[in-house]
Amino acid sequence: MKRALFKPAGRVAQLVTLGITLTMLVAVVSTEASAGASVGGGAVSAAVGIPSATVTSAALTGHARVDVVSTKSAAVFSGSTRTTGARGRRHQRNPQSTTTTTVPPTTTTTVPPTTTTTVPPTTTTTVPPTTTTTAVTPGVPQPVGGAPGPWRLVFNSEFTGTSLNASQWSTGWFGAGITKGINSAEIECMDPSQVVVSGGALQLTAIHQSETCGGVTQPYTSGMVTTDGRFSFTYGYMEARIWMPGNGSVADWPGFWADGQSWPTDGEIDVAEGLGGTVQGHFHFAGGTDGPIVGPGNYTGGWHTFAADWEPGSITYYYDGIKIGTFTSGITSAPMYLILDLALSNGPSVVAPATMKVAYVRVWQH
Repeated sequence: MKRALFKPAGRVAQLVTLGITLTMLVAVVSTEASAGASVGGGAVSAAVGIPSATVTSAALTGHARVDVVSTKSAAVFSGSTRTTGARGRRHQRNPQSTTTTTVPPTTTTTVPPTTTTTVPPTTTTTVPPTTTTTAVTPGVPQPVGGAPGPWRLVFNSEFTGTSLNASQWSTGWFGAGITKGINSAEIECMDPSQVVVSGGALQLTAIHQSETCGGVTQPYTSGMVTTDGRFSFTYGYMEARIWMPGNGSVADWPGFWADGQSWPTDGEIDVAEGLGGTVQGHFHFAGGTDGPIVGPGNYTGGWHTFAADWEPGSITYYYDGIKIGTFTSGITSAPMYLILDLALSNGPSVVAPATMKVAYVRVWQH
């Protein structure tokens, strides 16, 4: 904590004509009897010479009669079936009128024999799955690990020169020259002389040397830098590559964090804070504090990356590219600036001299 969806085609008509000879009458009677014996289903089909497929019986339609229709008329009955709509509604359409259809004589067509063509077997080619990657501009650094992007680099400070880049950083805590520490529990003064850029890294060194700041004499002197007044951002992925002081456990009170202008209303994101020999993540806001999230390693004796992805409604922490936790309470949206410092407070972890080294600090946004 730094701040803190037909009527039936009737019967075969009888032909009765005056003056017809007995022989003709007998023929008519014979025809009548033949037709009468053929009523129904396939027999009607045979008597009138139409395909049996066009004769619909009462069992198929639910009507108590036999209907003889043409193939085209038979389609009318498809409207009598029930269908279920997308929302389970059932619809039924009923025929509205009676239709009598005259069936023409059947025409027999001779179909030529079918020619069989042998088709060669199909060759199947297996296509490997497509791999989709996010386009990254060559030469532009990307975050370590698997934080979801894509990302646009908006701040990049690489300490490769011999002096602090004044367009990005200033020394001290809200003041020029030697300033007091940030927290009342700190026992050091922050002195620009303890801020050095050398060997490809920013070096913040704590020494056992008395110095006066804020009207109080402290037993230690150390260094800090901030981007206050030079760079601030709202939401983004902040990452730093840091060599923490200590051997096996973190010494002193090193920190990589972000803060707003009005504390704690604007919030405070402690990305990596050395406390009690471990590296921890916290988030401070007007309603309290989230954390700690403690990294699984000791993070001393080598370079490690510490990052936090600040999004609307969440802050997710990544140490060496591995997600270690997320906070979702009280997430603020006011702009924040960055801080790097090596503070000290009374306790067994105090070590001096001790140096915190930083290879780079970067911020990406969507």
